[in-house]
Amino acid sequence: MKIYINSRFLTQRTTGVQRFAIEIAKSIASIDKKIIFIAPKNILHDDIAKTINIQCFGNLKGHLWEQLELPFYSRDGLLLNLCNTGPVFHRNSITVMHDAAVFSKPGGFSPQFKLVYRFLLPWLAKRSKKIITVSNFSKNELGYFCKINPSRIEVISESGAHIKKYTPDIEILKKNNLRSKKYILAVSSLNPNKNFQSVASALKLIDENLIKDIDFAIVGGQNTACFSGNKTNSPVKASKYLGYVTDEELKALYENAFCFIYPSLYEGFGLPPLEAMECGCPVLCSNAASLPEVCGDAVLYFDPYQPENIADKLELFINHPELRNELIEKGKTRAHQFTWEKSAAQVINIINSLKN
Repeated sequence: MKIYINSRFLTQRTTGVQRFAIEIAKSIASIDKKIIFIAPKNILHDDIAKTINIQCFGNLKGHLWEQLELPFYSRDGLLLNLCNTGPVFHRNSITVMHDAAVFSKPGGFSPQFKLVYRFLLPWLAKRSKKIITVSNFSKNELGYFCKINPSRIEVISESGAHIKKYTPDIEILKKNNLRSKKYILAVSSLNPNKNFQSVASALKLIDENLIKDIDFAIVGGQNTACFSGNKTNSPVKASKYLGYVTDEELKALYENAFCFIYPSLYEGFGLPPLEAMECGCPVLCSNAASLPEVCGDAVLYFDPYQPENIADKLELFINHPELRNELIEKGKTRAHQFTWEKSAAQVINIINSLKN
């Protein structure tokens, strides 16, 4: 049986879901050269396309290509969808669903996005032979909201190891005047569920003398097609909003940050903390959703709903330099437990279990 991978992600800008797809795809391609990657013609990531067995078909783009042309070209094989979506009428597929946020935390998404994904996820859950997700937390969420039998859901992990291959571009520090003071780094899209406002509130509670030499830098784009127009999407006050950065710039930011803070209220996995750990950046992290499962004992946790608790943990971190070194070492150890190669091998095993 032929194995196809839905590679529409190669036409999309890289966020967490696309990062997962790209790294899994590259690792799968190195394991099995026979697997065929099918994509529309409007590929953005030519460098990645050159490393895999890519075939570009059709004249459409986006959802239309995925729903109308992809099922035709992959009709004689098993199709793996890596990014939450897939053709609803394909009869032989595996679908990766990262989380159930459109059901559990709908306030962060636009009405159109919610409408599409609240239809797609349950339908694909019903039609797919297997569902893959990225944490036990997401397995439970998807099982509940999409009515999926737990025996049909497989869990594989993500990894932050990809960040190691990039050469840090320190020009990002000069450009944003991040060399004159220490800075706390946050990385994510400006979805209300990412909860930056709680960090802003926490900073107001800390003794000004303690943080007068510390900046707050936020990295990430805002996809208005996905996220609602909630005012909390705006950058928090007294911060440096860096917008979208390259992987090289991101690595430089991780490596030079005083610490990385992740106040998210909801994550199916939570990749940025692992990226930070790989770069030797100590992590302060929300204790919500999948994050304790992913980060283990390698981070300093706080309650994301309580700015007072965030402030207490930041003060603890600032006042105890030895804690920073401890978290750096624990973070490196934790991050090394996750590899894309291991996860890709698990995906191959799931595919092989359905081939006959």
